[in-house]
Parts: sequence; structure tokens; C-alpha cells
Amino acid sequence: MNISSFSRTFARASRIIAVFAVNWCLVHFSAQASAPLPSTTRTATNNYTAIDKHAQGVPQHIALQSLPKLVAYLTKPAANDIEKARAIARWITSNVNYDFDAAAGTNKHLPSDNPDSVLVTRRALASGFANLFVKMMHTASVEAFAISGVQKGVNFTPGNASSLKRHTWNAFRTDGKWYLVDLPVYKEVETDGSYKLMYADAFFCIRPEQMIYTNFPDDKYWQLLGEPISREQFTNGVQCFGAFYGYQVTALTHQLYRINSKERVLHLSFEAAHGVNLGARVYAERDAKEQHAQVKCTREGRKHYVSIRFPADGDYTLEITATEYIKDRSTTELLGCSVKTLAEYTVLVGEKSKNMAHLDAKK
Repeated sequence: MNISSFSRTFARASRIIAVFAVNWCLVHFSAQASAPLPSTTRTATNNYTAIDKHAQGVPQHIALQSLPKLVAYLTKPAANDIEKARAIARWITSNVNYDFDAAAGTNKHLPSDNPDSVLVTRRALASGFANLFVKMMHTASVEAFAISGVQKGVNFTPGNASSLKRHTWNAFRTDGKWYLVDLPVYKEVETDGSYKLMYADAFFCIRPEQMIYTNFPDDKYWQLLGEPISREQFTNGVQCFGAFYGYQVTALTHQLYRINSKERVLHLSFEAAHGVNLGARVYAERDAKEQHAQVKCTREGRKHYVSIRFPADGDYTLEITATEYIKDRSTTELLGCSVKTLAEYTVLVGEKSKNMAHLDAKK
């Protein structure tokens, strides 16, 4: 790898960590034996400000009492099962520490994933988080399950199945509808080198169409999709970063990370939240320099259309970005904007790009 390529790789990794980096766990968890087949799903769009404040303000003497008393206190102001789930999820992620050392292999004493043990030690990997969520939800009389599978982490390489990590997340059901919840622990690097833990709000009641970009369950039914995808499709899926989920983006076209285009013009379509404007940046793979590609973006409601004209045949890295304009709520005055990378593709342009020739040689 030459210096410029290394610099771009390092910069990209730093950006991912700084924006929304994830420490995915390295732990196995067996699938439940009698989970019912999922029915239709939906997402929740509630405002959880009050519930979050309540969950994070549980008095210590309440938290140290029995689990039923803790759950009763947490869910008392909840208007429905979704708010119960939110209160429980917020309390867990605020009070249970993720064992980064055990996940990294530097501490060989893995924490127990038994929910009673997790409640006492306040230390767990993903399976412990998921099992505690299930027990607390059952205590609140809400059906919930722990789902085992694999997940893409910061060290994941598109197309490389060996870089996937074991993970555990949850589903709960209310009014005959399934909701997906992941309790991943995100970390941002502080200036002193320590980690700051953050709760991933985008993964609470996340749409199945988004969850499938990062989480692949062992039981295909828990994809909760009308047409389940294969593990190969999952492994070769487009590389997505944290903002992709926060802005509720879905790729309507080009689901795979590698795109072969005989033409120099490429058209992609996405769905995204209102108030977000999609864009693109193009880099040449051989020297990691940004290219002066022509980019045209249009929008129709939640649908976004991105067209890129590449400067020449060759191998490129295509970044899909989002620009969110920040306005003063009282005056609507424009205060600034935030640009984040959502997804990344490898694009092979032309009849015989460098990578295509290499692939042909391997056949």
C-alpha cells in the first residue's frame, strides 16, 4: 500500500470512529429453540425525551432492589409497550458497561451473559445486554427474544465473510407487530485516548430494511423481510456507516458494494429522511485522490436520485454523502450544515478496468 492510499484509509477509519464508530462484540450465543415466526413489522416514531430522562434518573436505591421493582419503576410512566421497551433499553445502555477488553481478547475472563449476573456486575458483552433486555421485557409482560447472528464491525471488509463478528440483538412484539432493537455500545475516542460510550438511538425500533445492512440473523425469519437475502448477499452488501442509519437511508438500487459499469455515467437511487440532501464524492483507487466527477442530485419526497459522470475508465471509490442544513428554530435562519459519509462503493468503470482485468485473470 502506498503512502497516499494509506493516508486515505487512515483518514476514512478516523472519520468512521469520530462520527459513529462501533465496537462489535466477538461472542457466540445460541438461537432460541422455539421462537415464533415473525409477522409484519413497523417502526416507532415517538418522541422519547421524557421516557429517556425518566430511565436515566432512576434512584440508586431503586436500581439496587429486585428486578420486578426496578422494571415497575422504569415502566410506570410508559403509555404503551414501545415506551416500556424504550425505558428498559435506555436504562440498560446507561447502567451496564460494555467489556471492551473481553471483546478485544485482552481479557480472557468473559463476563457472564446470564441476566441476573449482568444486573449485579453491570458488565457484559452483547449477549448479556440482549438477555437482560429479554428478562426485563418479560417482567414488564412484553414478549421479547434474543436473536443471534453475525454483524459487520469497524474491521469488516466488504466481501470477506471471515471479517464478520458474532452478535446478539433483540426483537419484541406488541399488538401483533415486531420491532427490532439493538443495544450496541458505541465508542468515541476522547482527546486523552479514553473511550466515551454512547447509545445508538438509530437502532431502537430500526426498520428491517436498514438492519439487514449490518446484522444478519442465523434464523432467516428474523430478517423480518418479505424476501430474505442470502449470507453472500449480506457479506457483499454496500458498506454503510453510522449516519446511514441515523438518516434512515435505504438503497433502492445497487445493493452490493461493488459496481461494474461499462458506461462512465452511473445512476443510483436511495430513500432517506426528510431534510437530508444526498451527494457524492469520487476517489481514484490507485492514488486515493479526489476526482472532479460530475455529480447531479435530485429529490422527490423521500426518494433521492444521484447521478455520477466519472472522468475516465478505471477503478474508483464512490462515497455517498448527506448534507443536513441546520436552522434556528425560532428565526429559521441558516446556522450551518453537517456533511457525513453514508455509504461507500467500489466502482469499476469501463470494459477492462484494472480490477476487472485482475478478476478475469483469476478465472
